[in-house]
Amino acid sequence: SYDSFQDNDSFSSESDFPSTDDQSNEESEFSSSFEEDLEDKQEQSFSDDKMEETPPLEASEEPSFSSNDETMDLPPIEEAPIAEKTPIPTPEPVSTFKEPENFEDLKKFAENTSFTGMATEGNPSFSVLIKEIKYQEDAQDILILLKELGLAMDSDEVLMKRLTRGEFLVPRISEFAATLLAHKLRRFDIDILVGLSDQIQPPKHTEEPEIGLVSKHSLYQNQSHHFQFGDYNLDISQIIISATPTLDGYQVIKYIGVASEHKILEGYLVEDENSLEISSHYNELAHKLKAHALKNQANAVVGLNYQLTPLPSQFGTSSTRYRLTCTGNLVWINKI
Repeated sequence: SYDSFQDNDSFSSESDFPSTDDQSNEESEFSSSFEEDLEDKQEQSFSDDKMEETPPLEASEEPSFSSNDETMDLPPIEEAPIAEKTPIPTPEPVSTFKEPENFEDLKKFAENTSFTGMATEGNPSFSVLIKEIKYQEDAQDILILLKELGLAMDSDEVLMKRLTRGEFLVPRISEFAATLLAHKLRRFDIDILVGLSDQIQPPKHTEEPEIGLVSKHSLYQNQSHHFQFGDYNLDISQIIISATPTLDGYQVIKYIGVASEHKILEGYLVEDENSLEISSHYNELAHKLKAHALKNQANAVVGLNYQLTPLPSQFGTSSTRYRLTCTGNLVWINKI
């Protein structure tokens, strides 16, 4: 009987407490029912929010604001200043490096250059006078320089004696040689005179200074003419007449004046083209101008000009008369 009672107790105890599988099933059912209730509440609250939204205003309606609205007292919104954009600087192109010129060709040319013919006389000739040589060392350096330029033809002893006296003359050289020598002598403490040879060392005689080469047509450039017209025996046949203002091979020395002669001619002489008498009248007036030249001590009449002018007819005559005028310049000319 005891054993049966124990069996009953065990049965009752097992029936009173559910098993673990039943318990897990109940928990899962509870959680699922809870999730469904939560979803239903969320949907209901979302629908209530939609119902509470304000409907949009119609086009005819306008919103009204009261004077007590707090938004009207807000300060105006200031626009923020727009910052200026700084442009991005473009990089400058990098220049390629160029090697500096070394002027090797010019250097070689200068090294191989030699002064030749510096002692050749120029036209016109120049001279360089070196004065106030104070130091022996300067005299030796000047001698070396003169030898280098080829301007010293004497021996070293003779040249040194001349230098030690304090003065040295480099005579009758070209202008280039004189300028170059004076430039090279600037480093010494001396006095240098450069100029034409006649100015540096004036000649003792009264000969005219050199003027260089002249042309055949300029041989009279240093000659002045002084004619004694009162004592000059001039014949009228020696007076030259020309229609041009100048004469080939002659030079006008002096313009003396103007001479004029005229003659009245009949109309038929002028109007007759075959008449030879009209030329004789021209020669007659020209010969009269020679007399004017002889009287005014001129040996030529240049720029000869003729003018024929009709004269008004006299009362009771129907023929026309003409006045022939001849003019010329009285000059003194000299043959070149």
